[in-house]
Amino acid sequence: MIPGRGCLLTGATGLLGHYLLRDLLVAGYRVTVLARDGVQQGAAERIAEIVAFWSEGLGRTLAVPRVIAGELGQGSLDLSLADRHWLSQNCQAVIHAAANLSFRSSTDGEPWRTNVEGSAALVKLCRQIGITEWHQVSTAYVCGRRQGLIREEELDCGQDFHNPYEQSKWEVERRLSREPGLRVTTYRPAVIIGDSRTGYTNSYTGFYRFLELGKRLAENLARPRASADSAEREFPLRLPWRGDEPCQLVCVDWVSHAIVSLVGLQSWQGSVFHLGPRCPIPARLVQEIAAGEFRLAGVQWVGPQGLPDPSRLEQLFLGGIQEYWPYLGGAQEFSNRNTMAAVPHLVPPLIDPPLLKRFIRFAVGKQWGRSSARSKAAQAQPWGGFDCAEYIERVFPEQARISPLGRAARLDLAVAFDVRGPGGGQWSCRWTRGEFAYVQRGLEKQAAVVYQTDSDTFQAVVSGRETPQQAFFEQRITLTGDLETGLKLAFLFNQFLRDSSRIERKEALNAVV
Repeated sequence: MIPGRGCLLTGATGLLGHYLLRDLLVAGYRVTVLARDGVQQGAAERIAEIVAFWSEGLGRTLAVPRVIAGELGQGSLDLSLADRHWLSQNCQAVIHAAANLSFRSSTDGEPWRTNVEGSAALVKLCRQIGITEWHQVSTAYVCGRRQGLIREEELDCGQDFHNPYEQSKWEVERRLSREPGLRVTTYRPAVIIGDSRTGYTNSYTGFYRFLELGKRLAENLARPRASADSAEREFPLRLPWRGDEPCQLVCVDWVSHAIVSLVGLQSWQGSVFHLGPRCPIPARLVQEIAAGEFRLAGVQWVGPQGLPDPSRLEQLFLGGIQEYWPYLGGAQEFSNRNTMAAVPHLVPPLIDPPLLKRFIRFAVGKQWGRSSARSKAAQAQPWGGFDCAEYIERVFPEQARISPLGRAARLDLAVAFDVRGPGGGQWSCRWTRGEFAYVQRGLEKQAAVVYQTDSDTFQAVVSGRETPQQAFFEQRITLTGDLETGLKLAFLFNQFLRDSSRIERKEALNAVV
């Protein structure tokens, strides 16, 4: 696609999408954006804010793109005749960067619904209005559990996957490869982190989750070192890796610049490009820089044989990042032959110690996205009449009494919930010798842990749209009392929800909505 022509961009409100929107506008493309309306802001207002952000940062006024409201997660875009006519007359290509990034399947069908069914709806739209050029933003991890050298032209090698996200992105690529008459160019980034120049990010998953969890546990559980002249704290944590595992980290600004550059190369259309580092950094370097920034000592690399007797701290840390293990030290080597041949002048920034410090300091300064995460939750999960009291006082006790988890963990304590917002309230639950005893309104003074959250987040956790750990790490669930006990119970509650059948959970939720 030649600069000056029109394109339809999806995913502009995500981290990479922010940068793609900027770089496409700077390159001279006429951009139309497909974005969903939020609860507090319409799609056009959300995109206008992003363009204003970049205009201020660049010191020049960028053109505000045409914005069409639509949601891929609905399965059907339901665009008006006017919107369809605009696209048919003004867009010659699609740059599809929208995706649901969840690693867990939810009761409402994510991430499959947005990633696979949403992409299918967009393909159908392209056929109806005559767009035949498609640029797919995928992930290098469509390789799944494969190890060793991963070539760009490889897709279906009979691999298994670590999570539904990988499988959904693989399925999208597979379907697109079989679409007759659609010219598909695919971009497969590795693990995307912040801006190489500023450290900016608006997404704090993956790489950042690893760092934040370590910092938060250390703040509550680390001990001062015995040496009086040392400002470090002792953080006795053994990690089940060697430390030399390669971390495939790549900066968001470079990924966007590479994609926009490749979009304009007509001779390379129809190719697949791995977008990753030329020199992956060892996991040990990330840990050493983080330990220095957080003033921690005591982390050890003990090898992949595992920990036969993990401490409570190790259980909490490793349990909290388990979903991200494959990306912290995988055994893949991603060939980037096509990328190096097409854009040899675009060398990814080296992730060195100063750059790692920049990323960490930005995240800490932004409190790991605490305010933005709450804002997103308010927009993405509006209260829809969910009655927390009905769930806590009726549904939860019935399921807790038949669940073996309380007995297996030998629970003997009280736990309290302080849920703010519509449908919320305060409750306390007690287990005695592993058996669920009662639930009552109010906060017991003897409660070992008090969980504080809002009704939207509570509903999202109970319905399986996100995990308690995820909401805690994004600071939409806070707790007072014993942090170690609180995190252990969060893991148990997540297992409790997973053990409950989806049918039973759906029936229970239908009864309280």
